[in-house]
Amino acid sequence: MPNYTITRKTESTDLYGCTTFETSQFEDENAALGGGAGVVDGDIIWYIDANTGFTVSVDDFHIPNTTPTGVAQIPGSYKTFEGGNIPPPILGVVMQQITVTRIKVTVYLHPDSTHDITGSIFTMPSSDLDAAIPIEGCAVAQGNPIQIQIHNVGTGRPAKSVVVNSTHANVTKQELSDEEDVITGVINKDEEDVNIVTYTVSVNDGDRFSSEPKLSPTTLDYKTTSSITRDSDGNIISKTFNISKKI
Repeated sequence: MPNYTITRKTESTDLYGCTTFETSQFEDENAALGGGAGVVDGDIIWYIDANTGFTVSVDDFHIPNTTPTGVAQIPGSYKTFEGGNIPPPILGVVMQQITVTRIKVTVYLHPDSTHDITGSIFTMPSSDLDAAIPIEGCAVAQGNPIQIQIHNVGTGRPAKSVVVNSTHANVTKQELSDEEDVITGVINKDEEDVNIVTYTVSVNDGDRFSSEPKLSPTTLDYKTTSSITRDSDGNIISKTFNISKKI
């Protein structure tokens, strides 16, 4: 899955068709930078926005079979495209990094010296005109994907509590049964050593664990810390496991 969406910035002076990617223009109207009433928008703006939990970078997006224009390309920030798979009447395309989750894509129907985009100014013909730009690329996970399955430990069906740390906004828990929970999502890279989920097992009043409950991760990229609670006689009545992802 691409894990991003492409939308067009709407302008109050534009008359849109079935989608915002379609506009109605009069014959012989000329493109102008900035658009406006009575002209064709000569620098159409699109946005590539990452889905929740993902980021987008200009380095990961391209238009096949194109070449950069004559201006300096800035890795991670700015790149330009012309020729190849860019169909006429489009003269060139510019991608600019706005935030880690948004790329601004400007489609030019008008020359622009700033980006070294050259060619003839577009004039609206008497018939409809379609032009499709084949943008290729993918968003990447904002951090590390996680999947944790917890099977209730101990004997005698001890009570359980599974709580996801609220710090991780993109992590969710699904209770599959009384004995199994699944935690999935993405954690930010600077939170890899932060507790993801707290899992507690406890006995009913008057009962005790005959042996200390244990929880062992089945994959090497997770780790646990734990603490136990004892009654006045020293018997174990609950144990809490804190599960985090190794850095």
